[in-house]
Amino acid sequence: MSGVESKLKCKNVIIVINIIIIMASLTQQMEQLQKQQAILTQQIIEDEERKRKDGYTLERLEACNKGSDKRRNQLFNQGRRNRGIEGNSEFTMISHTNHRFDIILEIFKKQDARIQELEEIIRNK
Repeated sequence: MSGVESKLKCKNVIIVINIIIIMASLTQQMEQLQKQQAILTQQIIEDEERKRKDGYTLERLEACNKGSDKRRNQLFNQGRRNRGIEGNSEFTMISHTNHRFDIILEIFKKQDARIQELEEIIRNK
């Protein structure tokens, strides 16, 4: 083997070693990125859950109840046209639960007002 061939082989070996090192580094970077992606995905899920729960307010609850009133009226009018309102289970469910819902909503409102009063008392001490 001549000196030139020997130098070429060494150069090729060095190139292959460098490629292996680069690939190992890329693999490690990919693993880190996948871990970061998993963390970000979990944070997004937690943020969405928090936002959803933050949307649970008395106002939203009241709006849902008003929506059920609209739906009950729609079903009632539809049933009058079709002469079969008694058999509509959705209408029956809304009719039976609406009064209970109003009572629960009022209880929540009173509790919320009382909590605000107590928080004000604590702040003023």
